[in-house]
Amino acid sequence: MYRLIVADDDHIFLNRMIRYMDWKALNIEVVGQAQDGKKALELCRSLAPDILLTDVKMPYISGAELAQYVREHLDLCQIIFMSVYSEKADLKTAIKVRAIDYIEKPVDIAALHDALLRSTSILQEIHKSKLETAPYSRAIADVIQYIMQHFQQDFTIEFLASQVYLSTNYLSSRFKAETGKTINQYVTNLRIEQAKNLLKGTSKTVAEIAAAVGYSDEKYFSRLFAKTTGVTPTQFRR
Repeated sequence: MYRLIVADDDHIFLNRMIRYMDWKALNIEVVGQAQDGKKALELCRSLAPDILLTDVKMPYISGAELAQYVREHLDLCQIIFMSVYSEKADLKTAIKVRAIDYIEKPVDIAALHDALLRSTSILQEIHKSKLETAPYSRAIADVIQYIMQHFQQDFTIEFLASQVYLSTNYLSSRFKAETGKTINQYVTNLRIEQAKNLLKGTSKTVAEIAAAVGYSDEKYFSRLFAKTTGVTPTQFRR
């Protein structure tokens, strides 16, 4: 099961959420809870969670500061923010630390469930990729790991090549030779698999799912999904 730490200074909300969320169905275990940022930081250091669910505004250490520490020291940890406010600085922090979601309070349990499901889905893919990258060269394995962790974002092949100190052409040819796919094909397949998980496990609209897996254009996403799977997103969900 995936290990989750939740931090929120509202103990009533904290207890309600822990009690009513179906953690077993999500394959998540709540291994720690804190009502201030200092305690949450101690828990993160000692327990190394897979998922951090944190309020933005907390005593001693803010959720934003906590998330920055987690991103620096626990790179694979999935972060979900909660807040009564929607301040621009906090939204920028959420983007910087690659947060899964920024959920406004009062928290909608269905929205939180969807964010947790996305977190576990990404963790599953990361674990699978670690097994799959074993036969690959170090550079290709590093590129695959990067793609797994940032597939929702836009990045270029030139940028990936710079991360592993290879030329763009050489990386492209080595990637195709070792994986049997181009980098673009690999990214597309990963995004479509994530979209399938969200279509099966959430009530999000097709537009929301498209955005969640890295496509701002819903129509383009739907055409790509149909081309890849043979059915439209709506047909797949049915």
